[in-house]
Amino acid sequence: MNTFNPNKLRMSKWTNVGGTGSHKHYVVTDISMDEEGAIESCTMEAVGSHQERTVEWQELYDNRRWKSGWE
Repeated sequence: MNTFNPNKLRMSKWTNVGGTGSHKHYVVTDISMDEEGAIESCTMEAVGSHQERTVEWQELYDNRRWKSGWE
């Protein structure tokens, strides 16, 4: 299980280890919050292609899919 502070999620770097898609390195560029200020999802941008994808922020806890930082 990855550990991270959800309050410091914006601009954090992630490595996709789950094999989903052709991109490996991502940066969190935007965070969606509900009316109460709780994080709902985050937008991640692929390094190089700038292609964006939206993921539920809890998915980042799964170390079978994501690793914090770039490897």
